[in-house]
Amino acid sequence: MRWDLYGLTGNPFELRPLNPLVDSEDTARLIDVDGFRRFGELDGVLRETIAKGDSCVFLVTGESGCGRSSIANRLLDRYRELRKIERRFFVTVPHPERLVDSSDPVSVFQKWGLDLANEIETLGLMSGESLQSIRMKISAPVTPVLFAAAIKPYFKQMIDVLSDLKEPAGIGVCLEEVKPDSAFIFAALRIFSRLNTIVILTALDTQEVRENLLQPFVKKEPAFRHVELSGLDWEDVKLLVSKIWEESGSKTQIPFPFGNSPAQFARRQRPLGRTLYLFNSLLRLKLARPDREIHELNYTMEEFYSTLDILEENVG
Repeated sequence: MRWDLYGLTGNPFELRPLNPLVDSEDTARLIDVDGFRRFGELDGVLRETIAKGDSCVFLVTGESGCGRSSIANRLLDRYRELRKIERRFFVTVPHPERLVDSSDPVSVFQKWGLDLANEIETLGLMSGESLQSIRMKISAPVTPVLFAAAIKPYFKQMIDVLSDLKEPAGIGVCLEEVKPDSAFIFAALRIFSRLNTIVILTALDTQEVRENLLQPFVKKEPAFRHVELSGLDWEDVKLLVSKIWEESGSKTQIPFPFGNSPAQFARRQRPLGRTLYLFNSLLRLKLARPDREIHELNYTMEEFYSTLDILEENVG
């Protein structure tokens, strides 16, 4: 691909989760569209939570490809920033695999406790003897009814030790694609209530999730926050694409002649990932022609909308 014709080294519309915990420059790449606009409000929630020494449980919902992982990563990193914790002393588990079987909360939280103990030992933040005792107690057989109360003191012990270190340290948990099982959320709230940490769960936006996770918790649990990603309208699409092009380093004019919303977009909003796929494809199609046929780098209005309609039809 002749990306150099646009002054690029690659396609700026490639889809990947943004993770400021790993790359600090990803913070600037988060654009205020859809649920990402709520960061100002959520920042206030985090500040209030930290001031109280309390925990906050976030549930991020939306379609596949809407940016749930990027929202989760930004919330974790902002929590770390506000606590003034260096990245190397901020433990996030489960790591690296965040997908869990939330229908078995006992196993999930026991494993998470063991992962946390292992990470803390690797960083040298607690003695191996203390952590081994915690591991044995966390792993002990326990009935589902009693396990949250039984396991909480050991999470608290680890979190308190990290919070009291001379050089601040802390933890965050992110569990992705949780199933719509209210027992899992109840367990998370019971275990982490009044502990100095952040818990983020992500789930697909389904009727089951709305009935079994949102309705029982959003209005009744003050520590529970819902972040909903509903997709991008045409104004969001224009803002997203324009900002990405601006940040790409290209000195050429953006090749997409945005006008009124095309019919396909007017009928329903698009997830962020779907939008990036469309503009990734538009750029590739323009450069897929032989060099001698690339006379004009910019799309005409008619060509832009007709190609966009074809791509939309092909991906459903």
